[in-house]
Amino acid sequence: MVSLASNPKADTASSSEKPVSGNDEIVMPPVEAEVKPAQAGALSQSAMWVVIARGWNVAASAALSFLLPRWFGANVGACGEVLLVLSLVGIAAMIGSFGLPETMIRHVAANLAQGNHSAIRLLVRRCGLLLLMTSMTTAALTAAYFWLDGFERFHLPGSILLAVVVGSAIVALAWQMVGAAVLRGMHEVKWANLLSGGQSGGPIAVSLFLAVLATMFLLSLGVTSTRAAQVLSAAITFTAVITLWQMSRALPATGSSALDGQVPSVSELAFDALPIALSQIAAFCTLSADLWLVSRFFGTDDVAFYGSAKRLVLLLGIPEQLAMLTIIAVIPSLYARGQIAELQRVIRQATSLAALPAIIAAVALIVLPQQVLGLAFGPQYKAAAGVLVILTLGQLTANCLGPCGYVLLMTGRRWTVLCITLVCGVSAIVVGAIGAHFGGLMGLAIAAAICTATQITLEWLAARYFVGVWCHASPLLIQAAVTRARTTPPPKESPL
Repeated sequence: MVSLASNPKADTASSSEKPVSGNDEIVMPPVEAEVKPAQAGALSQSAMWVVIARGWNVAASAALSFLLPRWFGANVGACGEVLLVLSLVGIAAMIGSFGLPETMIRHVAANLAQGNHSAIRLLVRRCGLLLLMTSMTTAALTAAYFWLDGFERFHLPGSILLAVVVGSAIVALAWQMVGAAVLRGMHEVKWANLLSGGQSGGPIAVSLFLAVLATMFLLSLGVTSTRAAQVLSAAITFTAVITLWQMSRALPATGSSALDGQVPSVSELAFDALPIALSQIAAFCTLSADLWLVSRFFGTDDVAFYGSAKRLVLLLGIPEQLAMLTIIAVIPSLYARGQIAELQRVIRQATSLAALPAIIAAVALIVLPQQVLGLAFGPQYKAAAGVLVILTLGQLTANCLGPCGYVLLMTGRRWTVLCITLVCGVSAIVVGAIGAHFGGLMGLAIAAAICTATQITLEWLAARYFVGVWCHASPLLIQAAVTRARTTPPPKESPL
């Protein structure tokens, strides 16, 4: 299932690797200047930083998922409140960023590739004006709503301080996301990967957040959702400042007024980013609407149970994310050259290899759900065993059918992805509410799993219809890859 909201896979593709599409058809940008191939040393160094940052981000996210329930212990409700605050900041910051991270990657990298270095700073300035409006408006509306009505409706403590802190974190995270995207478009691989990832500010912010929380628990300072939000806001703000500082250092000299016609205006940027923003919002609804429905219909204790089980299930998607890092740049290239059979082979082989560890882990979650939950979070979380099994089945569908959504995106079918995610995002809210009303937590979990499976199935069929490839895993391809690895001789060393 594709999700532009929190996605390591989307982050790895620079705009020069993405086909630019305005009518849902692939359009390759014209080559105006020959780009020299990168040196092997630069490529290996970039790959090293990608691995370091991704590994750090996965470790920090996993630690956040496992340590929060352990630290709060029997105070399950407080853990649920913190999970809701984390989700609220993530989704609101994504809305506030207005699809500008992906849009800026494309525009910055395109100008860099064409040699229009002086236009980049003007582009960033106009993006900043749009981001200032969208992020401040989103933060103000979110803080006002939750202070006036939302805190009580979603069983959070009513506090004006919490509303202000959450609003500050939303603005900081939105600017950090866009700043990291500009760095990625400038090919500042090290800082782009260290300063991005996930919906909690990336590995640096999450590590700071966990370190301060651990200190507070060790000193018995009493951790509440408001204090946790203050720590999160401070960690994200610190990372955002570093991001903007690094971005300002990486930007070329100031552009001249003669470049106005070459750089998109603020309104053109907004129009360009709109479909991405809508797709992100819809995708995030599919991924996170169930957590907020739990809070609305039940309480923060159930949020902790459901949220912890869901965070465990989302770890099953890591192999697919890592597999996409290896092929995401190949997809538009093979498609543009019309090598559809080779494209299908590459995608299905990567999907098959990634599905193998995910299936093994999923079997453990399905067969031993209570044991896994008790070992990971504590004995009180065994109550979420049924939810864990159902959500695992939904995620397993995504693991087996492959990254179909990103295949559509990399081949210029962004409007197709938008339509699918909008339908499934709205359905996740409606069907989830019906399931929660009539079936409790189990009914909500069933609705969430069905929406996840439906979205990935629609993307799977769309990839076959529009692109001409199947993306699902195959045991035969796993066997072929293993055989090829065994029979391929090692490279011969060249004599010096």
